[in-house]
Amino acid sequence: MDSTPVEVENPFAAAREAYVADQEAASAEPVDTRFVPEGRVRPLGLAMPPDRACKKPQGGASSSGASIEGVGLSRDEIRSTLQRFLPKVGACLPDGTVGTFETQAAFTVACNGRVDHIDLHETDGLPDSVAYCIEDALRSAPFPAHDQVGGALFEMPMQFTGTD
Repeated sequence: MDSTPVEVENPFAAAREAYVADQEAASAEPVDTRFVPEGRVRPLGLAMPPDRACKKPQGGASSSGASIEGVGLSRDEIRSTLQRFLPKVGACLPDGTVGTFETQAAFTVACNGRVDHIDLHETDGLPDSVAYCIEDALRSAPFPAHDQVGGALFEMPMQFTGTD
């Protein structure tokens, strides 16, 4: 009797290779189909809002004698202002932009209603020129005057979607 091993081709070898390829494709990171065209970002030329008189802090002194600084802007005042204003800021996206981009902005709004400081972070792949345009435009957002002497501080997530 011959003890030479018999080689038989595995009929499932191709199925294993296809399975491995499918698993690798499924675990791969999705392809980013978003696009922002190169080129200059057009300045929006938005006017600064009028300077309003600061409101007097509500509440006066507490029972311990500490001064209360004020309550600042309500969530509704922030949301209302940005809902009216953000469509103008979307013009910072150049024509031909494809996809949705999410950003996070940290605001300081002075008691007179003007944006005193803004920091746009987590720009989600937007080119620097577009991020600077968005920051510059958001400085023109007309918030209502409030009573928080040091300025109202808040962060706001925002989404911008290309029109093409």
